[in-house]
Amino acid sequence: MYGTSAGWLAISAATDAQRTALLTVAGHPEWSALDDAALAAKLQEAFAAGSRETWLRELSAAGVPAVRALEHATGIADRYLSANQFSHVLEVPGMGRFRVVRSLSQWEGGSSPRAARFPLLGGEAAELLLAAGVDRALVEDLLEKKSN
Repeated sequence: MYGTSAGWLAISAATDAQRTALLTVAGHPEWSALDDAALAAKLQEAFAAGSRETWLRELSAAGVPAVRALEHATGIADRYLSANQFSHVLEVPGMGRFRVVRSLSQWEGGSSPRAARFPLLGGEAAELLLAAGVDRALVEDLLEKKSN
């Protein structure tokens, strides 16, 4: 994830060819000798100098997998994600409506499980945690912290 002058982008240069192309697009093929941390810092500096859309065009043309990263505040409600059923809205009694991310798994027939309820801490959440194998002492500690 790299910040640009206009939004964030996510890059996945997983192969040597993609990494070489990434450094070429950034204008610094000599950075190939840098370790991961130093390279990330240099790339952040380079990407900050341009717009997300410009970088995405250049990276795409070079065959480097890159996408716009969604902003935290609006990401889950993004039109594309909503249209592809990435999330859905749950009504939580006493709390209102919440948009939640669906499971990323796919079941036979292509369906994906959707959360039907939103357990509240101290309610049925304790039973769900215990049934999932969470240590009873940890569950009791969470409940105690909730009440403080």
